[in-house]
Amino acid sequence: MVAIDFLKEHPIAHRGYFDNAGTFPENSVGAIMEAVSKGFAAELDVMLSSDGEVMVFHDESLERMCSVRRDFSEMRSLELQGTRLCQSGESIPTLARVLSFVQGRRPLIIELKSFNRQGIDTNGRLERKVVELLSTYNGPVALKSFNPFTVTELLRLRTGADRWPVGFISCNHRKDPDFAFLSPDEAEGLSKLREGVAPDCDFISYNINDLTEEISLKVRARMPLMVWTVRTEEQFKKASQLADNIVFEWHGVQPKVPA
Repeated sequence: MVAIDFLKEHPIAHRGYFDNAGTFPENSVGAIMEAVSKGFAAELDVMLSSDGEVMVFHDESLERMCSVRRDFSEMRSLELQGTRLCQSGESIPTLARVLSFVQGRRPLIIELKSFNRQGIDTNGRLERKVVELLSTYNGPVALKSFNPFTVTELLRLRTGADRWPVGFISCNHRKDPDFAFLSPDEAEGLSKLREGVAPDCDFISYNINDLTEEISLKVRARMPLMVWTVRTEEQFKKASQLADNIVFEWHGVQPKVPA
């Protein structure tokens, strides 16, 4: 059986404990280690560079975070590692580099970005590369994705020796322009966690703004529910009632276990 208790132990800092106007921008090694040092788990996003390296980054374009008008997918690993984040001293890291710094001290929640505005990726390259990197990592890790194929593929790739839980991320897909490529029926099924959507996953991660008591009860009867992204005290209070853990940016959150 896959261990899932750690999913509830530490509030999860969204893209690390970051400040895009400061020293540690989102998804940087510094932001992730800042979360670890404060006693939080850290959430991060991963995508493949053009030459197949697993990089820690969120956007399809480098413009917002790096002031560079290029698509992430067209850049090689070494180019990305040499690109600064938000005028800071931090650059875009590889997942391998992040793992070498964290060394299992706090849980990592890794989101696989295996879709874009054109559709859902089903080639399995990102999933295989992430599993390969984790095969030599000793520490609590959970994997999650909006992509049902990715969730199913990660579960297929998981062996008896693997300890990482796999989760499905959801929201009201009809409201989010990133999911405009979905048909109305697909959006409805993913939003309401219709039967057959990643049925064997270990946890659900749901948008706090879209979460209802009905969905909370449905999920928590079967598995842990984490919510994203808590940015206000009001959202924190809602999450405390309806979820098992939070992915947060609101700095009023305190660690459950001292650092």
